Amino acid sequence: MWRKNISESMTEKDLLLFSFSLDTTENRALMSYSTGGLEDSEQAWIPTLLGFEIEKCKMVFEYDDEIKCKTKYSILDKDYELIFQIANKEFRLNFLKGTKIIRWKHYLLTIERLLKEIKIAKLKIKFIKCDDLNVLFGVVLDLGR
Repeated sequence: MWRKNISESMTEKDLLLFSFSLDTTENRALMSYSTGGLEDSEQAWIPTLLGFEIEKCKMVFEYDDEIKCKTKYSILDKDYELIFQIANKEFRLNFLKGTKIIRWKHYLLTIERLLKEIKIAKLKIKFIKCDDLNVLFGVVLDLGR
């Protein structure tokens, strides 16, 4: 999962924030987990800011049972070129028609798996909070040093 290189790339001042839902039958049904759903127009602001005409792109949902993750993609309707500068040097990124742009990923986790992943990543829980329905959890992690 995300643990592979996270802790190696973090400094002592960095925090990792993420959200997930508990892997329960109720949550799967509530979120139409294997069938689509979860419309989210607010999730389009980053691709739009980058110049992608995201509203013209086809949306696709995929579920990966192995890692318990649902991903929403937009499939580009045409070729795009993103041009940006860093330290007065110009960079160009080309995105071809048909490229999948990840809009979001949503994980279903058990508490046991969450704790195992955090331990393997050598991170520590700084803060955890859930919504009133115990469906969506927010977690803040740090290196714990």
